[in-house]
Amino acid sequence: MQGSPAEINTNRAAIEAFVANPSFKWHPDKGSSERTPAQIHLTTEVQLTDIIKLLRSYVYLGTSDTDNLGYVYLSTDDADAFDMLADNLEAYSKANPAATGVAYQMSPVPRERTASNGKLKQGPLFQGRNPSKEEGKAIYPGDTEIKDKGRFSIQIHRLRIKATKTAPAYDSFVLAVWVPSEAASEMVKLENE
Repeated sequence: MQGSPAEINTNRAAIEAFVANPSFKWHPDKGSSERTPAQIHLTTEVQLTDIIKLLRSYVYLGTSDTDNLGYVYLSTDDADAFDMLADNLEAYSKANPAATGVAYQMSPVPRERTASNGKLKQGPLFQGRNPSKEEGKAIYPGDTEIKDKGRFSIQIHRLRIKATKTAPAYDSFVLAVWVPSEAASEMVKLENE
């Protein structure tokens, strides 16, 4: 979570460029009229190449070359996982050129979190169901259910990382990706060809 000012600015620019894509037609997602403002997300259909471009990462935390960077993963584990996903998604999109995905801008208000040694603290990243299953009527299914179960879905989470004794507060982003099971099976087959 903690990167250099250049890396944080690079991530912000990559997300802003993705969101500002003129071909995207952002609109509020469907759901209960009782949702809070933080539970109403903007969504749009996207081309898989747009998701690939955002996921593609050839740089890691601490890189000195910040020219022409995409999204900078602040964990090598994330970078490796998302690079592999981007490679597999690229192969899938070539084999399925008509396939599209869905993007979600999650809460319009950044969720406040603390970070220590590059790790998020203070609760889970994803908001849970509201109200809980025990309370009956579902107003909000929880962030993990915000997806199109039949298509690739990417969630953009906005975070506000609180100031510490050694670092000022800053805004950051976290990406979450849903791969539909049918596509995942085909991606494995394509990777083995």
